[in-house]
Amino acid sequence: MKKIVLALTAAALFSLAVTGCGKSDTKTTTASETTTTSEAATANETTTAPETTTTSEATTAVPETTADVVIQDFSLDIPEGMQELEPEEGFEFTCIAEDGSNINMNVQDKDPSFSMVTADLLNQALTAMMKQAYDTDITIEDKYFKTENVSGFPAYQYRFSYEMEGVVLEHLTVGIDADKTYTFTYTDFSGTGAWMDAFEANVKSIRLIPE
Repeated sequence: MKKIVLALTAAALFSLAVTGCGKSDTKTTTASETTTTSEAATANETTTAPETTTTSEATTAVPETTADVVIQDFSLDIPEGMQELEPEEGFEFTCIAEDGSNINMNVQDKDPSFSMVTADLLNQALTAMMKQAYDTDITIEDKYFKTENVSGFPAYQYRFSYEMEGVVLEHLTVGIDADKTYTFTYTDFSGTGAWMDAFEANVKSIRLIPE
């Protein structure tokens, strides 16, 4: 139980560090668990882990959203071995595995500085939040940061790891710039990175559904 609480707490802190402390006033959406990838891809699509880039290569600005849309719902595949839980306050969706590994999503007001996000900024924000929350210093190891559309919207993906209370956590966060800022946070609590291939493939199943 302590590991699960720690995992959810870390995810919450990271989401707040990225998107701010104000909760969005958009209507609550519900994630629909899909057993096929019909919404995300054709049945014979092969998903591969993204090519890694160095932080210095990945500071290219995220392109701005080009169309005015209102998102009414979202969906993503729930990986095998995870189950959906009632999300904590501030989140719209949570699913979790027995080892504490989890996926969370939250929605915040649209961030006008979204296109300026870099790995360095995210690293600094999370480090500061963890220091404030736990009065402890952590060292974040950047794995990669890249910008590419997710569900047709400008987005970034940031993978990193750090050690907290003797446990190595691997994270992948996906920020999407639509009518609001949608942040999907994947946390691997296995200590071995066992979930990361599934998490990276899962990004392809994310769909923001407009009105």
